[in-house]
Amino acid sequence: MGGGGGVLYGTPLRGGSGRSVAAGGGGGGAAGLDRHRSLRRPGVDRGGGRRDRGATPGLSRDEIWSGKGGVMGRKERGQSMLELALILPVLLVLILAVVEVGFAMRNYLLVMAANREGIRFAARGRFTDETIAQRIISAGGTIETADGSVTFLRTTGNAPNTGIIITHIPIQDDGTIPSGIIQYVTGTVSFSDTRPIQVSDSRVNMQVVADRHSDATVLINDIREANEYERLDNEVIVLEVFYAHDTLWNYDFIPLGDIYVMYTQSAMRVVSDARQME
Repeated sequence: MGGGGGVLYGTPLRGGSGRSVAAGGGGGGAAGLDRHRSLRRPGVDRGGGRRDRGATPGLSRDEIWSGKGGVMGRKERGQSMLELALILPVLLVLILAVVEVGFAMRNYLLVMAANREGIRFAARGRFTDETIAQRIISAGGTIETADGSVTFLRTTGNAPNTGIIITHIPIQDDGTIPSGIIQYVTGTVSFSDTRPIQVSDSRVNMQVVADRHSDATVLINDIREANEYERLDNEVIVLEVFYAHDTLWNYDFIPLGDIYVMYTQSAMRVVSDARQME
């Protein structure tokens, strides 16, 4: 419509081919469309909404802030790494504590099993104290070291860790103890220092045990005599086992101590047939 080079944009005219054409100026219509696109204001999307500066093309506003590659996603990953760095030392300490406690419980159960085996063996009344002590050591089993297999419980050698106290309390049928309490000791244990086990290390009040069994012996024999059975002597054996447990954790910043002394004790009457055979 008008002179050369003028552009009428946005007024489509239907031609024979069905395509929209711009009036005037030959090819000026396409050039005008390009110039219109280039004059768009930055930061405004096609729908008239405002775009965030630095936004990634093709991402919506929600994707920019909370998507996988968005700002909030990066912040969450950074927060997770910080939380992991803070909680990791605590988790490691908990794992080491579980391993340490499990190792100690395993050793304690082995010592207790050896003690029970020893007291059952001693209650037969047919073996010497040295044989009983050897039975306790063998009941503890063996462990593998760099130098080969060694017994778990050791009363002698380069690294002794076990002390044994065997106490005999012989009681006559009238409740008296003619020869007194007899005690046998063997082994070396680390207390405040590494030294052989002693009678004074016993944790059992033998006089209390002797008095209790003495009264029971008199009562039982009175009942036997009333029923026309013969009176019998009695004997009680008390077995105490000390074990020096080495901890796995020996670092200075978490001091757990190097050695803990584990202790088990049991008591049993000597069977009557063994006493009669003697």
